[in-house]
Amino acid sequence: GGAGNICLLDRTGAVIQYDQTAGINVTFNYLLSGPGFNEYADLEIDAAGNFYVLEKTDARIDKFDASGTFLLSFDGANEGVATDASIDFAVSSTGEVYLLASDNQVYYWDLNGTFLSAFAGTYLKRASGIAITDSDDLMVSDEINGLVSFAGSGTFSGFVGPQKTGSGQFNLPLQTIIDKSGYRFIVDSYNGRIQKFTPSGFYNSTIGSFGTGTANLNNPMAVAIDDSEYV
Repeated sequence: GGAGNICLLDRTGAVIQYDQTAGINVTFNYLLSGPGFNEYADLEIDAAGNFYVLEKTDARIDKFDASGTFLLSFDGANEGVATDASIDFAVSSTGEVYLLASDNQVYYWDLNGTFLSAFAGTYLKRASGIAITDSDDLMVSDEINGLVSFAGSGTFSGFVGPQKTGSGQFNLPLQTIIDKSGYRFIVDSYNGRIQKFTPSGFYNSTIGSFGTGTANLNNPMAVAIDDSEYV
């Protein structure tokens, strides 16, 4: 969306950009531009400025160019993803699309919408989120197994952190995001904190603690980072 800009998908189906200098700009309306919907749930933007919208009920990811022209769909239903089974998705630097589903599988398409494979099932127990690194490796949050890493091709890389309360451990990890330096920020919901890991996967630090006071978190659900690295 541009450096320092905020992009969101609202409940009317409008993709909205907030530019720090120009203000609010409604880029396009997904409901009018796309192939139809039941429940739109998530938004991603690639390096070229294309928008990707997750249509959750139909297990479909629709791709639009920066002006809102519909380009193509990545259709999970065609590959056996059940209704309402979509959890999260991610887009690689070269346009590959990964859909995380509640069957603990990651469904994988190339940039042209050709389905390639489904993977990860034996390593995930209760998947909850997916993110992608600058090197196009995948990080999947799992409520039981913590953070699970895969190569972009689907090859298992390893586990990061069991379900406990210590540093580098998790109790209901819900979301992973990765900053421009490769550090990973993981929402550790039941522990009331955000944990930060190095690009190589080692524990670095913790933001917040469980509670209701200043700097406390009470079952956090999501996290974002701006270009200045503020969380």
